Amino acid sequence: MNSDLVNKIFGKDIYSITSEDMLHFFEEEQEESAVIEFKSGDIDILKIFREIAAFLNSEGGILIIGSPREQTKDVNSTTVKYCKGELIPSHFKSKDWLIQKISSNIIPAPANIKIHEIYFRDGRCYILDIPQSFTPPHQCEDGKYYIRLEREAKAASHGLVESLFLKRQKSCLEIDVSIYSKIDDENVRIVSVSLRNSSAVNAQNVIYRMELWGTFIIEEEDNIQRIPNPPPFCYISQSIYPHSLVKGISIPFGLSFRDMNKKFFISISFWSSDSKLNYIALVYDPVSKAILKECSSKHDELIDYPALIDLLDESVKTAFINNVSKYYLL
Repeated sequence: MNSDLVNKIFGKDIYSITSEDMLHFFEEEQEESAVIEFKSGDIDILKIFREIAAFLNSEGGILIIGSPREQTKDVNSTTVKYCKGELIPSHFKSKDWLIQKISSNIIPAPANIKIHEIYFRDGRCYILDIPQSFTPPHQCEDGKYYIRLEREAKAASHGLVESLFLKRQKSCLEIDVSIYSKIDDENVRIVSVSLRNSSAVNAQNVIYRMELWGTFIIEEEDNIQRIPNPPPFCYISQSIYPHSLVKGISIPFGLSFRDMNKKFFISISFWSSDSKLNYIALVYDPVSKAILKECSSKHDELIDYPALIDLLDESVKTAFINNVSKYYLL
């Protein structure tokens, strides 16, 4: 995500950014945000460690060292901080020196940080692309843990530090769902699913469950076990991945089926022995070939069942209401 942010800001890869790009960027007022932090070159390096740790312990972000000095202005009774004008390059010795200092003063030492060094006559500027850490929390040289809060690095509370430690021990499952028509038969729909582990922690005993309401004539794949005796207009299946799911490996599964040329509902739940229950639920319209409404645990949403089910045909809606308590997430 951060690399996309660098491209969005400068229109190029982090290692392609030049001194002219930096000068041009700060010709206009640039405000900090939850994922962008500016520090002038005369900053104390101890504060740099805290900013890096805060990004690692939060959602990641971009840190630019060598920006103009911070200024403030009042906008609608709110004080806004921004940077504009002359760059103030740092006198940090080198990129390698900075990497060594970061590794020595943040515990555990962060991984996968990209650092680009830009030379100026009176010093250097640095752009740091800092990803969200898979092994939080990271502690600074002062013994504290920092998070990104209200556009600043702030010391984390005991409860938050504890939750970050728990996060370190868990895998993170994510899912992608595609729906399309078969090339040689427009009446056949294909639901293609890819379940993956995006964390550095291996996921054990991964279970995934899929439900379709409003369909018929299912063509099952080999790695799916169908739940027996489903209600009308419904297909329910569940499967267990017998191996350890490591980062970079995906579990593909899916179905081919003929729908009733009416809107249908898909719910996919997935979890492992060390991760929380995740889900995605949506209503798809085969006529317009579009997803009408979608909910996902990725965005911490609760499934709005009434809103989803109200989009369905009355017969399917009735079957769902009469059977959901018996068949859903058993």
